Amino acid sequence: MDLKKIKLDTFRSYDISRLEAVSKDIRKELLSLNMNIFTDKSKKSGDKSMLKKNLARSLTLINEKKRSEDRG
Repeated sequence: MDLKKIKLDTFRSYDISRLEAVSKDIRKELLSLNMNIFTDKSKKSGDKSMLKKNLARSLTLINEKKRSEDRG
């Protein structure tokens, strides 16, 4: 699965455990990308920003779903 190209609708279809797994995978990919940029193996800074946005989306949806479970 390409973590940079996940759409919002796809994120919304995931349950909390799947969202947590995806956010963990995104964090690993960000760490790897940061190391590659630092060692001049990669210059894809656009990939970094897309991963950060998707991480924020997944964390936001996790919080929304947890709050809705607490209420309902």
